[in-house]
Amino acid sequence: MSEFRTTLELRLLPPVTNSKENIWMVTVPLKYWSDSWQREVEVPVGFITNLVSFFALKGVAAAESVLHDYLCSCDDVVLEQANRIFAEALKAVSGFSDLQVAPLYDAVMDFGASHKANSYH
Repeated sequence: MSEFRTTLELRLLPPVTNSKENIWMVTVPLKYWSDSWQREVEVPVGFITNLVSFFALKGVAAAESVLHDYLCSCDDVVLEQANRIFAEALKAVSGFSDLQVAPLYDAVMDFGASHKANSYH
């Protein structure tokens, strides 16, 4: 069953000059088992993220969003795969329905490439 095997633990970093965006660092490895991928993904300590890019997910799907940001930053993961894992986690872990996931999936399809190009690493 797809699941997070550890909890998300983050530290807020000092503000970046001229930025209103909060930047966070993973402080404990975040581990996720993906049924569709048949493997575990580990977001390492030190990974930097803006946490949740989409207003609709603020306060709701932080771990799923960090997982997606990490997968988008990996050279060996294509954007479409990262988006599918994100949708899988939203359904399996947060209990989102297909109707709730569809617009979020569309949004990451449209804007995820910009995150890959502007990764914090």
